Amino acid sequence: MTTPMNDDEPMVRLRDLSVTFGGGRKPVHAVSGVSLEVKRGEVVALIGESGSGKSVTMRTLLRLHPERRTRMGGTVQVAGRDVLAMTQRELSDFRGKVASMIFRSRCWRSTRCTRWRADRRIDPPA
Repeated sequence: MTTPMNDDEPMVRLRDLSVTFGGGRKPVHAVSGVSLEVKRGEVVALIGESGSGKSVTMRTLLRLHPERRTRMGGTVQVAGRDVLAMTQRELSDFRGKVASMIFRSRCWRSTRCTRWRADRRIDPPA
């Protein structure tokens, strides 16, 4: 059961987020100690070098990592809901209705494929 969000409550709250992939001899500690709050109507950009954890952090908001190979810790709340505590059914309802993500590669392909290039446009003879 979800409780309605308080207007003062942030839309996104991450506290001490940690994400580790694998569990064998060489686990990858992708993100450690990330804390962030995003208020309603606020726009935030995550910037950093390649491999700094931007995508891992964003994918964690929707719990898109492979469940069996990923350990996630800390607090992950979106719209007042505890993402890490959600069942698969709750996640299915949550994704797309409450929160969603547009992946860069999909966005790039969509815009690139529909863009007309001036040198390739051919007008019929008058």
